[in-house]
Amino acid sequence: MDVYTIPQDLQVKHNGNFVLYDYRSAEDHQRAKVVFTSNVFSFIIDGTKEVVNEAHTRMCEKDDFILMRSGRCIMTERAATTNGYRSILFFFSNDALSDFMKEHDINFAKHEDRRHTGVFRKDEYIKALVTGLENMATLDVALQERLLKAKFDELMIYLTATYGDSVLSYLSVDVDSAHQEFIKVVENNKYNKLTLSELAFLCNMSVSTFKRKFEEQYHAPPIKWFQDQRLDYAAFLLRSHTQTSSEVFAEAGYESLSNFIAAFKNKFGVTPKQYQLQ
Repeated sequence: MDVYTIPQDLQVKHNGNFVLYDYRSAEDHQRAKVVFTSNVFSFIIDGTKEVVNEAHTRMCEKDDFILMRSGRCIMTERAATTNGYRSILFFFSNDALSDFMKEHDINFAKHEDRRHTGVFRKDEYIKALVTGLENMATLDVALQERLLKAKFDELMIYLTATYGDSVLSYLSVDVDSAHQEFIKVVENNKYNKLTLSELAFLCNMSVSTFKRKFEEQYHAPPIKWFQDQRLDYAAFLLRSHTQTSSEVFAEAGYESLSNFIAAFKNKFGVTPKQYQLQ
């Protein structure tokens, strides 16, 4: 799986703190490894986007937008049936964010809930603002750079007025240690169907380093540990709800019902149906 560095790989010419890009694709992009070197607003026009990072999985649909700080993620883009996938990407640097915060006396220290990605619904004001960005994307880059600072300030003022200053907690610098970051990636993705390569990418490690650190922390090979976690979760769902095994297997991170039943029986000695009846 290739690693995409954004916005550099978009080959957009820019020299300042802002980059605007009208991104379009006629086909799906599944589970791409992406490194964002700038913070970004992604305004979805057509299709859907899924973002998996160290702490959360976020789904963004048409008429939603994402606010995301720089960092690593696993991203899936699904094209709409008729129009493909399209989003307006508005990148901004940490310097631009810092200047805005100083001007408006905002301090990250006030906010304890520090997350990587926020998904919001476009209201009528944001829709109009995005239309302005679409038109701006057709302008000369030099002119764009002169206008984008004003557009960025308008957008940030509106968001902080609507959601409060805490909306900027999505952009706060992560103060966790590398060890805490590793634990966060593992614990928050144990029911997601991520490969070891994808988990290692989110931790900024090689697969071999990830495996070694995992066994030091959890005293088990990662594949076995994740399987046990997912089967225990499936057993919990079967005990706690009226769901059948055919409804539980995907939620527990399995691709097929037959594989789930075989793994469940191997661990618990009975099939999921027998387990639920008992």
